[in-house]
Amino acid sequence: ASCVAQAVQRKQLITSLGGGGGFTTIHGTTDSLAGSGISTGSVTFGFAYALGDRWSVGIHYDRIGSDRTGNSIELMRFTTFLLEGAYRPWIGQRAAFEARLAIGPSVMALLPIGQRSPLKATNNAASFGVRYLHMISGGIGGFIGLEHTVSNGVNVTDYEGRPITNPANEQVHLDWNSQRTNAGLFVRF
Repeated sequence: ASCVAQAVQRKQLITSLGGGGGFTTIHGTTDSLAGSGISTGSVTFGFAYALGDRWSVGIHYDRIGSDRTGNSIELMRFTTFLLEGAYRPWIGQRAAFEARLAIGPSVMALLPIGQRSPLKATNNAASFGVRYLHMISGGIGGFIGLEHTVSNGVNVTDYEGRPITNPANEQVHLDWNSQRTNAGLFVRF
């Protein structure tokens, strides 16, 4: 009898850590907190349990941010804590390709130029992406992936939780999205 191995199998835990970069866009009810194509870096951490050879569920954490966002924003951070599902349409002996979808809360910290404390907001986010996994040794591998994350209708508050309003006395809302390429290592248990 012959035995064929594959990169990801049922009942395996896959833990990954990586980083990368991309672009983030912020749209808002006030132009002073908006920006398009802002260069951002990201750190990603996740773990997923393989329910079968094709499907996994897990937790996905991303930290997206920049210290150089343009002429109105000095610092920007978006942190997501997402519940993720992954499907692998192709699995080879030493590699796999997966499509991922995740939803969960996100936290924003935004420091406009000239202010001492950041503005903040909490809302839900959704993320989808693709990732290529390649085994380096029996339990360690590398990955590279593309990801798109969105969050709509974030109500902005100051550091103490008071709503921020525009000159028309309307509460400031922000929408943001981010496109990133991440690479890193994963461990398969």
